[in-house]
Amino acid sequence: MVVVGYARLSSTDQAAETGLEQQIDRLKRAGAEHIYIDIKSGRSTDRPQFQELMSLVQQNRISELLITRIDRLSRSMPDFFKTVQTLKKHNVNLRVLESSIDFSTAVGRLNIATLAIYAQFESELLSDRVRHGNAYIRSQKKSFKPIFGYTRTREGILIPDETINQKTGLSNSEVAKQIIKLLCEQPLRSCCRIIYEVYDIKISISGLKKWLMNPSLRGHTHYYYFQDKQIYYKDKENIDPILHYNTHTPLMSEEEFERINQNLSTNRTFRGRSPNKGKYPLAGLGKCALCGGGLVREIGKSKKRTEFLRCGKHAKGDHFCPNKKYIHLRKVIENVIEKIIEHSQQLITMASDATNQEQSTESPEILELRTQLSNLRGMNSRNPAILNAITDLETQLHNALARAKMQPQNKDDDYLELVHKVGYAAFWESLDDDFTQEVFKELVSKFTTDESGNITVELKF
Repeated sequence: MVVVGYARLSSTDQAAETGLEQQIDRLKRAGAEHIYIDIKSGRSTDRPQFQELMSLVQQNRISELLITRIDRLSRSMPDFFKTVQTLKKHNVNLRVLESSIDFSTAVGRLNIATLAIYAQFESELLSDRVRHGNAYIRSQKKSFKPIFGYTRTREGILIPDETINQKTGLSNSEVAKQIIKLLCEQPLRSCCRIIYEVYDIKISISGLKKWLMNPSLRGHTHYYYFQDKQIYYKDKENIDPILHYNTHTPLMSEEEFERINQNLSTNRTFRGRSPNKGKYPLAGLGKCALCGGGLVREIGKSKKRTEFLRCGKHAKGDHFCPNKKYIHLRKVIENVIEKIIEHSQQLITMASDATNQEQSTESPEILELRTQLSNLRGMNSRNPAILNAITDLETQLHNALARAKMQPQNKDDDYLELVHKVGYAAFWESLDDDFTQEVFKELVSKFTTDESGNITVELKF
């Protein structure tokens, strides 16, 4: 088990300053062997690195957790105490550097609870200030964030954006007007491609549609128009959209808006099938080899209802990704199963061959680093280059040992039994789609497809 640190900032702007570096430096000096970092609000536990950290805690692979301040862990009292209970349950000591609090003492636990209350109080005060500030802006009919084609004055009024588009030499407001005229004549998908080719602006179909529907383009100031309450006001209901008419210069006329709306209605009627995410065995595991985006499932229009996978970004527009290859879902599933069977058989063979062989307790990487370090130290040289090389090797060895400690020493018996079973084709023939999906989640990290239809599978075992 190892000592880990956790650092968090609420925004990338804060991270760009010295705040994050200071946290990391303090955690390292306090003895953290590995540091998890999130750039996200502490009001929710939905933070990727925090979730990974808590997963390691539940696997009993961490002995101590270091943080610089209480509010780095959480700004919510319920979430904080839930985290503390999890740490207690798995015998993980929590140490707060700034307050000199040690979770292993009774006084330390009391101080942690007190500081957590103040952290939530401070967070609630900040929320109140933001809420009152936003309410004042709305009462003055001011705008928040300007959309493309506009810029915002100090007084909160939207005015046409005169920033020059580098590819055309036109102002952004003129570009916006030309895009609107284009959309009066062309379908959305074609417009996305033209906008990229002519103005060097990447935008998806859904993004373009939301921009068009924004009342700001018609000279109106709006609040809650796009269901902002679902994001910012989850605890409030029945917040109706607010619309103030003719507050600034419009870039789109009402006639143009009606014409575009008609085109969108026509497109919805005749556009055919859209990507169908649905539930299938490999859902969430597929990636495009070109852009790294997720794969989406589409169902053919024929009576056979053949299922295909394709790049989700290309589905939004070929300017996002050139991978236009459709590949049969059944072919991908068969390929993944073949890869699992092949790898499982290799592991079974290796385990059989190694039964009577003595296994090394350290990895080849660690043994090699130890050998190199021993050779350099044996030279007893004062040469600065040699001394720097020794320091570098010591750092590499320390990191390699830390990684080795983070690896689970023994696999769960059920997991090992599953790995053994999947090596036989008969096992797969008896599975339904739901159970097959669960097995894939346990054994497959991801698979990728390229423009030639080649499939690459990465396994977890």
